[in-house]
Amino acid sequence: MNFKIIFFLITTFLLSGFIVYADTFSQTAMLADANEIITFDATKLFPNKQLTNVEWDFGDNTKGEGMQVNHSYYTDNVYDVIATAYDAQENTYSMSLPVIVGSVQFVSDSVPYVSLYFTKKPKGIFSITVRQSDTTEVSTSGFIVGGKFFDINSDLPNGEFNATLIFSYSDVDNNGIVDGTNIDENMLDTYFYNGVLWVIVPNSIKNMNSNILTVKVDHFTLFTLLSPQTSQQSDNSGNTAQQGGNSGGGGGFVGGTSGTTNQTTTQGCQERWGCSEWSACQDGTQTRTCNDVNNCGTRNNEPLTAQPCSAKEIEESKTPASLGPTGFFLGMPISNWLLGIAIGIVIAVFIIFFFRRKPKGKK
Repeated sequence: MNFKIIFFLITTFLLSGFIVYADTFSQTAMLADANEIITFDATKLFPNKQLTNVEWDFGDNTKGEGMQVNHSYYTDNVYDVIATAYDAQENTYSMSLPVIVGSVQFVSDSVPYVSLYFTKKPKGIFSITVRQSDTTEVSTSGFIVGGKFFDINSDLPNGEFNATLIFSYSDVDNNGIVDGTNIDENMLDTYFYNGVLWVIVPNSIKNMNSNILTVKVDHFTLFTLLSPQTSQQSDNSGNTAQQGGNSGGGGGFVGGTSGTTNQTTTQGCQERWGCSEWSACQDGTQTRTCNDVNNCGTRNNEPLTAQPCSAKEIEESKTPASLGPTGFFLGMPISNWLLGIAIGIVIAVFIIFFFRRKPKGKK
């Protein structure tokens, strides 16, 4: 095998991995309040770099210099901080970091289908990362996907902040159908994944003229826009999407209620639901069993059978997802990495076959 074949093998392998993962974009920002002292640390922005000096542009017409600098903002706004670093070999590195100060709406070109702002936030310096993608490893069986997936993570304490999230979807021709789907806009809702199933975020505000859905939350997780395929909002595996709600000890999202008994009359039969006590918190979720004692065979008023745990019950630690090799594939889900290998192998076999063929007219 000559050098050309080896070169093509490596190139096609890397490209195949990139193609699989090219639908994902992310943005990280800092959160602070006006007049709060913020410490900017170059070693965190440029890890593993032997730097000699760093110049800072704080985005408010002021500048600074040094490996670690302090700065405060006096007006609520989003500031784009630019750090320019130098090493002993005269190499130059640049990094941009948005800083969200106060209750202002933040929109990033990297994740354009979601924006957010905080109406309540504890004192202190925090960070937030929004990852937008076209696909997810979480099953959406039983639903039609009407938008992007947004994995939002922050070191803000769950339950101690209120944030408004604004999700957008596409309906360019304004015909009431989400572009690329057969979803009626009236059936589109915001859902979050609680580790077990997809749950509707309560009290969503829909603006079909602007093609946006607005929700209020007090903790972050994986969000998306979905439309159920059945009136019961159930998939074939038995996982059920529930209306979000709070137990007596508090819950994960602003708004929503739940009860232990519900009744409704359908075709002469009165549903009468009875439920067990909520289970202990497991994987961020409480569950219970509900049964219609009258056996009407309908589920028009079935109570909640799953809900997010209260903020105090949610485990702070989160097991990291399995990742492929570091370097180019750092952060890539293992399934995507394996798919990249498979594509690379197929392309490699084709290239090897092509290069090993003898040119016509030669023996």
